[in-house]
Amino acid sequence: MVLFYSPGMFSTDKKETKTYYNEVEETVKDILSKTKRSIVVCVGIDGSVDEECYSNDQIGIAVGKNGIEISSTQQVDSPEKWINI
Repeated sequence: MVLFYSPGMFSTDKKETKTYYNEVEETVKDILSKTKRSIVVCVGIDGSVDEECYSNDQIGIAVGKNGIEISSTQQVDSPEKWINI
């Protein structure tokens, strides 16, 4: 089973997203250790928020019982580089 949480559900505010990796990993591992099911939790974390409230550092992270399964990062150094779909 895979659980997805919306991108940007978590924010590190002005800190880089990598400062949140261990906390997310340990918290999710602890919760998942209490079940026999095979579950992966996917979350998005925004960080490095600038004065215009743009997040210039974003990660997607998937955590299972054994820890981080996969992660992806996106860094944008200006709002003009964002693409609206």
